[in-house]
Amino acid sequence: MNVAISCDSLLERNHANEIVEMICEAFPDSMIYCLVHREKAILGTIEQRRIVSTGLSRKVVTENDLYRYLPMLPSLVQQMAPSCQHNLLINISRGFSHGFKKCDKTKQITYLYELSFQKHFDKWWKKLFRAFITNKFINALKQVDLLLVSNETLQKDLEKLGIKSTVLVPPFRLSDYALFPKSMFKHDFYTVDTRGLTLAEVDQLKEFFINRQVRFQFVGPDLHLETLKKDGPENRFFGERCSGEHAPVLASSRAFISFDTVMFPKMPLAAMAVGRPIVVLETQKESLSGTGVHYLKGFNLKELGSILDQIDQGHDDFYGQKIRANVMKYHDIKFKAALKRILDKELGLSNEPLNADQLISTTL
Repeated sequence: MNVAISCDSLLERNHANEIVEMICEAFPDSMIYCLVHREKAILGTIEQRRIVSTGLSRKVVTENDLYRYLPMLPSLVQQMAPSCQHNLLINISRGFSHGFKKCDKTKQITYLYELSFQKHFDKWWKKLFRAFITNKFINALKQVDLLLVSNETLQKDLEKLGIKSTVLVPPFRLSDYALFPKSMFKHDFYTVDTRGLTLAEVDQLKEFFINRQVRFQFVGPDLHLETLKKDGPENRFFGERCSGEHAPVLASSRAFISFDTVMFPKMPLAAMAVGRPIVVLETQKESLSGTGVHYLKGFNLKELGSILDQIDQGHDDFYGQKIRANVMKYHDIKFKAALKRILDKELGLSNEPLNADQLISTTL
C-alpha cells in the first residue's frame, strides 16, 4: 500500500507533530505534504522523509508567522495535490491541511487535532476573512472518507455543523516517563508550568511561594521571563527540556501546577505519569481527572494556597501507581492499535491488513 502523510506545518516540535512522527514510524516509506516546512526544525523520523511544501515556506519561520497569512491558506491548500500513486492519505490537521486535493482512488483519513485558526482572528483585516476561511475549511472536512477528532468537545461542535466524526484520544509517550520509587526523593518543592502565565503572574507566584517558605521551580518556555531570572541560591527556571530531563524533576517535586489552557495538557500528564499530583484549571477536566488531580477556577492564589495545604498534609500518602493509571488511556501504543483497527475496518483495508507489530513495536 502506498501511503502519504499530510499536515499543516513542520516548523516546530509540538504535540501535533509528534503524532505525525508516530504515523511516520508506522509507515516508513511514506512521504509528507504540508503547507510550510523549515528544514532541520524537527529532527528525527520526519526529517528523513521526502517533504513537499508550498512557496510559503520561504517566508514563514514560526507558527505565529504562519497565521499572518491566514487569508491565503485556503487557496494554498487547494493547490497542494498529493500524487495519484497514493492509495491512502493520512492527514493530521490543526484546521488547515484536510483540504488538500486528492485523486478519487485515494482514500483520506483526517485526524483533526484542533481548529487552531479560530484563535488567530486577532486583527481587523483577519476578521474580514473569518467567515470565508472558516467555511472553506469546514466544508473540506465534509469531503474526507473518515474523520477522527481528538476530543468529545470538538466532536459535538462538528455535529452542530452536520459533520460526523469518531473520537480517537491523542497519544502520549508514556514510556518517556518512568515511575520512580517514592523513597528516591524528598518531594520538598513544587514545579510550576510557565505556559499560560504572564510575566506579572510569574512574579506573583514567586512571592507567593517565598511567603509560604516553600521551594519552587518553573519549568517550560521562559524567554519572556528574563527580567525575573535573578541570581540566587538556586536556579528557579529550569526551562524547556527533553522528556529525559523533565521526568526526574517532575518526579522529585511535591506536585505540579499549571495554568495552561492548551488543548492537550502534555506536561500535567507527564507529572501524573511519574506519579505526582497536579493542580490545573477546571477547563482541563475533560482531559485530566482521577486520583491526584486538583482544580482551580482561575489564577487565584488564595484558592491555590488552600489546595496546596491539602497536598502538604497528605503528600506522604500519595500512591504514585494510582495517579499514573489515569494517564494510561493516552498511551501511544493504544493510539496506534486503535488507528490500525479503524483503518482496517472503516476504510476496507482488511484484505491488505496493516502490520500490527510495525504499528505498535515502535514505542516499546
